[in-house]
Amino acid sequence: MPEYKTSMTEMETFQRKLEERYRIKNEYAQSKLQEYYDIEKNLTMDQKKSKEEELMKLEEELKQFEKEAQTEIAGKQELLMAPLQEKMSKAIEEVAKENGYNFVLNKGAGISNVLYGQKDLDVTELIAKKLGVTLAPAPVPGTTPTPPGK
Repeated sequence: MPEYKTSMTEMETFQRKLEERYRIKNEYAQSKLQEYYDIEKNLTMDQKKSKEEELMKLEEELKQFEKEAQTEIAGKQELLMAPLQEKMSKAIEEVAKENGYNFVLNKGAGISNVLYGQKDLDVTELIAKKLGVTLAPAPVPGTTPTPPGK
């Protein structure tokens, strides 16, 4: 589905922006740590304690940013995938109704909820057609598939 590629591109851009923000925050924290090491021997105990507390606070802020970023990524992924999942579900439902199927079972990505099924009952191609997707040909058992671009 073309929408999938668009969503994945948007997700990658979103993640890169978060990674850049983290990199900037981390570089700042590292520079503060190096600054502390450079002047540490000239500081009083109170000054050392104050600088160390500042460094610990920066470390905590980085950890908090990581947690928030993970939550943001999960939320963004859910937001982007929901319309695709809805479209897929609608296509599956339409194919099932058009062909009089009572059930459509998942069979893909190496994991199958089907222990046995007649080939002529596989509706994967019908659903792909409904979604406007061209499927790659299935590999022939006992052969090694040629990687794309070869």
